[in-house]
Amino acid sequence: MRFLDRLFIISHRLKTKQNILLGIIMVFLFVVLMIAITASIEFSRIKNRYMSSLFTGQSLIAYGDSNNSFKIDEIDHVLTSVSDKFRNPISADFEEFSNNSDLGLEVAVELYPYLYPDEIEISDGIKDIKPGEMVCPKEFYPYSLYRTEDGGNYSEAVIKSQIIDGESLIGQEYYYESDKEWDSSLKDATLKIVGTYDNKAVNLPMNACFINRDTFDEIKSDISAMVGYIDENGEEKFEYQYYNAQFIIVDDVKNRDYVIDELANIGFTAESTYTTDSSQILILIVVPLFIFCITAIIVLTVIYNFIRKKITYYHQFIGVLKSLGYSNKEIIRSLSLENIVICFVSYIITLIIYSLVFYTISTDLFAEFYYSSFSINIPYLSIIILFVVLMVYIVFITKYRINRLFKNDISVLLKED
Repeated sequence: MRFLDRLFIISHRLKTKQNILLGIIMVFLFVVLMIAITASIEFSRIKNRYMSSLFTGQSLIAYGDSNNSFKIDEIDHVLTSVSDKFRNPISADFEEFSNNSDLGLEVAVELYPYLYPDEIEISDGIKDIKPGEMVCPKEFYPYSLYRTEDGGNYSEAVIKSQIIDGESLIGQEYYYESDKEWDSSLKDATLKIVGTYDNKAVNLPMNACFINRDTFDEIKSDISAMVGYIDENGEEKFEYQYYNAQFIIVDDVKNRDYVIDELANIGFTAESTYTTDSSQILILIVVPLFIFCITAIIVLTVIYNFIRKKITYYHQFIGVLKSLGYSNKEIIRSLSLENIVICFVSYIITLIIYSLVFYTISTDLFAEFYYSSFSINIPYLSIIILFVVLMVYIVFITKYRINRLFKNDISVLLKED
């Protein structure tokens, strides 16, 4: 009977304006908390993955005597050492994918050289890519991230309806015509898709395909740049510059410094192929964490003050319960349950709002991360831990404030303010 009484009392008190107001405030604060903690955790995870992935953290560019480049392969933990020519991909605008110009999509397939065995895990157990063959992502998006809008403006977007199942393209051939304006020795190539790979595993964009190393060498020029200048006779001249560095991939980011030291011993100066923008890291990680901490303090303060005022306001009601024979534990359990229900309902509403906000942000505002295979996920464990911590905090504060009230006599509790 007491349990039913307690449920009736709780359901009645939950309708008060104070409880409804608290619920609304909690929903707003919980949404801010969840978004902040998601941003901080996920961007930190993405940064760590980026800094340790194959084409960033594991890659080096080395300058030195090219006659000694063969010595690089003898260094422990070096997976491959090739000309800097193989560092960046070739962009291909295959006509076969150009039927979506009405959507503002620009065909742009990035062709990477397959440099060493097991560089990527190819479907059907394929261990090597032969000349004229090509391997593309399982979820293939053969377009640029930048979409042309009305008026000639550009926006970042991934149109999910245009993502292609890579397996469905196996056996299809695509023609690549080299730009021979600078280098007439370049060859054209017909590339046949023979398999797929998981681009997310190596953090490559959704338009990144791999081709045979020799094929790549034939369709990309050894010329890195063409520099124009005016000679002493006032005539415009051009000078070609060639790739003169080594592109190196190490087996693990933790071995990068060791390889750099060993390269120095054979006369090479090496550095990472990427740089980090500390200000961007600050914005994406530290700022959300700061917002989370400030909001958490506000949440804890609001809950504490609400419970304190509520118990003070309910002192006469608590006195009635004690006079009816309810024990201190039963009264604490009743009021704790009421506060937990308010918090729980607020949390459920928050999860619904948060999910809508999350999927809007992750697919639209952060299209670049999605395109580059750095997915933003919901940190379920952190959200559950946050909920449990709040529940424990509510029970603790409720018990603490009621125990302080119990120090008064029943006559004092029954006394009207």
